Amino acid sequence: KYMAFYLRSKIFRDTMTNNAVLTLRASLNEDIFSYIDLLLPPYEEQKKIGDFLFLIEEKLKTNNKIFSKLENIIEEIFRQWFIQFQFPDSNGKAYKSNNGEMVYSKTLKKEIPIGWDCLTLSEVIDNVRTGLNPRKHFSLGEGKNFYVTIKNINQSKVILDDKCDMINDEAIKIINKRSDLKSGDILFTSIEPVGTTYLISKKPNNWNINESVFSIRPDKNKISSEILYLLLGSKEMKAYTKNVSAGSIHKGIRIELLKNFNFCFGPKEIMTNFTQIIKPKFDYLKKIEEENSKLINFRDWILPMLINGQIKI
Repeated sequence: KYMAFYLRSKIFRDTMTNNAVLTLRASLNEDIFSYIDLLLPPYEEQKKIGDFLFLIEEKLKTNNKIFSKLENIIEEIFRQWFIQFQFPDSNGKAYKSNNGEMVYSKTLKKEIPIGWDCLTLSEVIDNVRTGLNPRKHFSLGEGKNFYVTIKNINQSKVILDDKCDMINDEAIKIINKRSDLKSGDILFTSIEPVGTTYLISKKPNNWNINESVFSIRPDKNKISSEILYLLLGSKEMKAYTKNVSAGSIHKGIRIELLKNFNFCFGPKEIMTNFTQIIKPKFDYLKKIEEENSKLINFRDWILPMLINGQIKI
């Protein structure tokens, strides 16, 4: 266990970098393991360190499993209500299964509940913004803030780690003049993989986005952030973006085409009831995300000090 954490530590990575053979691409020869120096505390201390760090990893894995299962539950409830139209009727029963009245939508080419509308995305959002590419505006590799691109966005997560480019405070200010990131905005990757999403729960202070990431703000008088997030991440949206994306090297979607996406929109009472049911679940997802972030930061902070012997278990 100790060696597993040691080999992924910055101390070891720096050793590898210093001993890498610089050709067209930096590479390592297996012989390097015969002469590099390792920092190894006494064996019993290695066991304590390995067990301690392993517990943190197990907690992260458990949190990720809970996160994934809860996400699946949220998405299934969304599909039941807004795709399969099995939302509770006035008697608390599934609408469509209990003979709820349906009408044919020529735009969507399917039956939808009576009283529901077919809208475009442009009709329920306030605006769509993007981040900024460096060019002459700022430089990468400076400062302690994270410069988020599509590679740093996984579904429901923004990954702020050592694989993320760094920028300084001035760059954050410059980018935010364009992106204007706020709580409740949804990030949406505009190039392959198109349509990876992230719901911002609080205004970022140490990261911002590049221009390949859209920031979509809902019109709160019409749609909640939670519903818009689920809509943007739906299978229907992914199918739509796949059909309209274009590009010779990397396929992408333009803002105006994204705004033309058609979907079925329920009465205000339905939308409000759904948000009230789903918001506590989103709040719990954010709680898990914050806990994981603290655990990762703590692990990465304490690991080199354990290896160097500055701290003992």
